[in-house]
Amino acid sequence: MLYKRTEHIRKRVSLVVQVLDDVTNKMIYGSMLQVELESGEKPIQKSEGYYVFVNVQNPSVCLRITSHQFVPYEETIQLVDLNPLEPLVKVRLKPNRFYPFPQSITCLEGKVRAGAQVRVLYQDTTEYLRLIRDYTGKQDTHLYIFNPSKQDLEGKWFQIVDSETDKKEDFNIGKLQKGSEDCYELSQVMEHSYQKHSSRIYPVACVTADKEGCFFMTLPFLEKEHTKVIIQVTGRKKIVEQELIYGQINSIV
Repeated sequence: MLYKRTEHIRKRVSLVVQVLDDVTNKMIYGSMLQVELESGEKPIQKSEGYYVFVNVQNPSVCLRITSHQFVPYEETIQLVDLNPLEPLVKVRLKPNRFYPFPQSITCLEGKVRAGAQVRVLYQDTTEYLRLIRDYTGKQDTHLYIFNPSKQDLEGKWFQIVDSETDKKEDFNIGKLQKGSEDCYELSQVMEHSYQKHSSRIYPVACVTADKEGCFFMTLPFLEKEHTKVIIQVTGRKKIVEQELIYGQINSIV
């Protein structure tokens, strides 16, 4: 009797990538995307839209995503910091000029210092979010947000403003805590404490200018009847308030 020797290769999931359209909040996948690691590893693409990297040996990797309709994305990910049972990373791709924009989307473009970050704050809205619990600051890495519309907040930037103390700061939301509907992890602890009864949370759009100083960004949170925004550029002391034309590409003043 002949025995055929077989080798069992165990596949260990190292990283799972979910790619979202920053305008629609919908998952994007397929031939329009190229997802890979800088070292050359290619993912297994699942029918549900997830990109799965297996048996990655390095403790950190550089993830690269390119598409004809979106700004190229690159991020260094520490694999050792991910949950080994669910090593999921959500990526939000920002549209470029080739994106099929709906008429309801307002855009902003311009030229600033190379590598500068452009942040657009929108406070003239009734769609702000509120806290469910006071935020204590200190080493508090979680924020409890009342999100009745159940919109996907992960990976988005916001500014919290306390009307009683005039304290304010920007923050980025990490993951929604597993098993919770309102507890979000913060990417970084905030400096101040905030009271739930006097604090409001406003959407912020941000983008980094390229090596020529050019930038292009969408403002999907703008409402038709409210178009005044606050524009901040790193390295500039002046903060600009600008009225934008709804549904068009606007240039920074």
